[in-house]
Amino acid sequence: MDPLCLPTLVLAIIFRIAVIQPFSVQASSMAPTLEPGEYLLASKYSYGYSQFSLPMGANLPAFQVLKASAERGDVILFAVPGDPTTVYIKRVAGIAGDRVQIRDGITYINDVALQRTLIGPYKGKSDFRGIGCQGI
Repeated sequence: MDPLCLPTLVLAIIFRIAVIQPFSVQASSMAPTLEPGEYLLASKYSYGYSQFSLPMGANLPAFQVLKASAERGDVILFAVPGDPTTVYIKRVAGIAGDRVQIRDGITYINDVALQRTLIGPYKGKSDFRGIGCQGI
């Protein structure tokens, strides 16, 4: 066996666990920004690390390192509590302390309506099935 094979494999696993993770989009909730069937690489260090950053992290003691907060407009991926195999991809609308409401189809943050601009009819490939995304 090539002497570089094992170190390369270990480095690839560490990179996958600590730096980036590939995902395929399974749902149309982020269309037209992200369409079902598209692939993306998610940064795993943007908001810091916790036990949930690691495989089988729910079984590890709680910890947080390099913690940072998401901001409005960020696109985030998160696992469903109790089912780490289901990952959702969403855009952050409200942050800690915000009051987010939807009234008559309009989104309000702290009682201020979000501005919406019609940019034309949607002509994407989404069929509006499924939810979330799938890790690769």
